[in-house]
Amino acid sequence: MRNGENEFGTIVGRLFCDHILSLTPPIDACRISLVSPAIRAVAESDNV
Repeated sequence: MRNGENEFGTIVGRLFCDHILSLTPPIDACRISLVSPAIRAVAESDNV
């Protein structure tokens, strides 16, 4: 864990990113992933 994140915080953040990406049009998700490593990781996962 980095920067003081706890396991619960990481899971909640991941679920939030999954939810946001599910509501985001594909072109916008691509644009966001260019500037956000966290969003990029979620977009590349099999969960979305």
